[in-house]
Order: sequence, then C-alpha cells, then structure tokens
Amino acid sequence: MANQLPDGERNEKLARTTLHQPNELREFLDLLARLNPGEGARKLQFDLARDAAVDVFRRLRRRMQRLEERMERREQQRDTVQRRHLSLLHDLAVGGVVFTRPVGSAPVTSDELIATFRRLRSVDFPHLARLLRDTGDFDPAIFMHLLVEEVLINGAALLVGHLARHSREERTIEEEKHFLDELRHRVAGFVNQSLARRTGYRMRPEMGGHLDTLLADALPFLEDLLTSTPAMRLLIPSPGDPCDPDQHERHSGRPLRSKREVKAVWFPGLITYGPEGGTLEKAQVVTRRVSRSAQRPPDEGD
Repeated sequence: MANQLPDGERNEKLARTTLHQPNELREFLDLLARLNPGEGARKLQFDLARDAAVDVFRRLRRRMQRLEERMERREQQRDTVQRRHLSLLHDLAVGGVVFTRPVGSAPVTSDELIATFRRLRSVDFPHLARLLRDTGDFDPAIFMHLLVEEVLINGAALLVGHLARHSREERTIEEEKHFLDELRHRVAGFVNQSLARRTGYRMRPEMGGHLDTLLADALPFLEDLLTSTPAMRLLIPSPGDPCDPDQHERHSGRPLRSKREVKAVWFPGLITYGPEGGTLEKAQVVTRRVSRSAQRPPDEGD
C-alpha cells in the first residue's frame, strides 16, 4: 500500500508512541515494535507480546473490580445517609415541632384544618383514585396507596425540609406561593413516575388536570398543618406497627378480633399535641394477622 512505512520507520514511530504510556502498556507496545515478520524468532516475540497484553488486561480487570467495590461501598453509604435523612424528615413531619408561617399570612383554625382533612379523605383522593382505576385493570387500592404515599407522606417530608431550611428567614407570602407552585410540579412528576413504574400508566393531559387540582389543595393544607398552633399533624403508622384501636381503624373488613399489625396506610389520621392533645381522626389502615413467630416470646437464651 502507498501509505505503508518501511519496517525501520514503522518500528521507530511505534517506539516513540510508548514514551508517555503507562509501564505495562509501554512494555506491550515495545514488544510489538520489535516484531519483524522476516525474523525467525517472531513466534517467540508474538508469545511475549501476548503474555504482556494478558497481564495488562488482568491488572486492568483487578483495578476495575476495586473501583466497582469502592463505588458500591459509596452507594451503600449514600443510601444509608439518604434513609436517615428521610427518616428524620418523617419524624419532624409527624412530631410536635411547629414551623414558622410566612410573614403576613393569616392563621388557620383547627376547625378549618379538620374540615379540609375530611374533604381530602372522603372526596378528593378517592375521586382521583377512581378516575385512575377506570383507565386500567388494576386494583383501585393501588392508586389510593400511591396517591397517599407520594402526595401526603412524601409531600409532607419535602415541605418539612423546606420549612426547616428557611426557619431563620422571614418568608413572604409571594415567596411561599412560588415555592408551592414549584413543589406542585415536582410532586406531580413523582406521581407520574410511580404510576408508570407500578402500573405502566402514562399520565394523560385531562388526568393531569385532576391531579394538579388535588395538589393545589393538598400541599397548602400540609403547610398549614405544619405551621399550626397548637401543633396538628398527620397520623402515619409504619408497616409492621401494632394495630391500635385507639388510633387506627381498618379500611375494610370485620372489626378487630385478633392481634393484627399495619400492612399499609389507606389514609393518614389526624392528631394534635399539647395539654389537650390526642387523636382527632383515626388513621385508616390495611392490616394483616401477626405471624405466630412474632407473637411467641423469645427464649431466655436469645
């Protein structure tokens, strides 16, 4: 070929390229530069080049394995920190800490909060869950659980993070309205992702309008709840908690006759803190029977 270099020039050029390479790769390229098809010892040189290449690839593989192990440890540490952060936000969302309201905003009475809570529980959330159910063959409970989890439970945690971050600042009503608008779009995105992941449903524009209406009512309600005095909070039991008749009621099924535990939250309850604190509205839960192994007391040696 016209652009092929003589053997001497080719070997010299190949040798020059090895000056700035790692030691292993430099050795490999140096061996290749020595190859000369006209020599009788070419098979030995090919074997040496092959062994050098295999050694380089083995070292690179071990290096990649170490990097993958290090990345996996970092991901585990990140997940642990994220779980602790979410747990802290959840504890603040259901605890008695009162966050500051925006400057100039009118206080919301307990009666107004209770009325809004009951409307969301009995009308708004079930209505959207029924609309979503009509679009597919899934159990309507899936949509109700999804909406409650993404809008109320996770939405409250996001709001707590915002309120705690700006607790030392004087927020205006306009700034807070702008944040709630951004949060509404963000939570809508989370709902859409969960719908697609769990049911394969893709949000349509008309259904997106219904979701936006629900968020426009639910998110301001959550903020009013977190900034209310005396402190009122959602009652959100965790899966595995003992089913307490004083705080929980089964969403469906016969009354409690045996020891049961919370399987999932159908809709949170409402509690208040302070001298006259207590349960205002019981949490509606889905329960399961406690396993016999969990009921059996541990042995003395355990």
